[in-house]
Amino acid sequence: MPTWSERIYNPTTTNAEWAMFALAIAGIIFSIVLMIVVIVNRKNKIIRASSALFLVYVLFGTCLSYASIFTWNLSWLDKAACVLTPLFLGIGFTITFGCLFAKSWRIHSLYNDKRLTIKAITDGKLSIITAVVVGIEAVICIIIAIFGSDVQLVVTDPNRPALWYTDCSVDMASTPVSFAFVIIALGYNAILMSYGIYLAVRIRSVPHKVYNESRLLAFVIYVLVIISALITALQFVSTISRQERFIIRSIGIFVANMTTIIVVFGNKIHLMAKLKKDGDDGTAWGTNKNTTAMTSSHSHPQSSLSENSSKLENELNDLRKEVDKLRAENEYLKNKSSGDRPAASSSDETTEK
Repeated sequence: MPTWSERIYNPTTTNAEWAMFALAIAGIIFSIVLMIVVIVNRKNKIIRASSALFLVYVLFGTCLSYASIFTWNLSWLDKAACVLTPLFLGIGFTITFGCLFAKSWRIHSLYNDKRLTIKAITDGKLSIITAVVVGIEAVICIIIAIFGSDVQLVVTDPNRPALWYTDCSVDMASTPVSFAFVIIALGYNAILMSYGIYLAVRIRSVPHKVYNESRLLAFVIYVLVIISALITALQFVSTISRQERFIIRSIGIFVANMTTIIVVFGNKIHLMAKLKKDGDDGTAWGTNKNTTAMTSSHSHPQSSLSENSSKLENELNDLRKEVDKLRAENEYLKNKSSGDRPAASSSDETTEK
């Protein structure tokens, strides 16, 4: 027989939900603080070398992903939450991954061009690539939100209303369009992540002294792909309860975002602190000898290319001197041979000469 408390349908927020909400709030605050740091230090050469605009994009994407923890909850699902969940989670993840994808594509295009042509891949071009990647995901998520925003009450036990819960309807029977686009979204993200892995493999051979973000981007892409695949697979395991799926999903979002932030931003904050310690505010390239030493030791692209250009110019000048010297010797030998040659009265003298 059901107890009196089990006969009442009264959804309340569980302790597990409060814990995951606290993680999401901490993650959002951390991302906002880093946004402010990036905007304030946007003229710093460390931030400029990594494109401050894309760093803000990445942080904004993490904030959207964290927000999906609040909307995809266990107790208070309504039509608004069902509309916002695919938008927050899908678009947030795609913004973060799309920025890493675009930056990796730029490295791949610059350092794997066998034609040795000069390319100018600006932040504007990367923004267009990111906008296309995110735009496709946004269209898919909007369709899912429109056709899958219905809320259904799941009755697990007719005699125990306390065990009932609400859920967004995304099954084939009730919302076939939304379910179909969920499959399309999974396929699209799988293709995107697969190409991201390809780019990560391609840029792993880029010298660390030439571009100091290649290995970091590759590592982050690997981590995001593994965590995303693992979370998605666990959401379809029937033996895992709703609360366990919620905890796994929330922790996975937090770990993926924090890994991205720590790897991408940790190195930059370290370099900025070291520049400040050496007496360089980082607002100009090569303003003093400490900056020059710092730039060469931490391998920024402009410094490395300038050093390589200087070496090539010196070698070219040496080669020019050698060519001029050989040319002068050749002219001297020609003049000597034509001026010293006698009338050649005998064949022996001619042969000897």
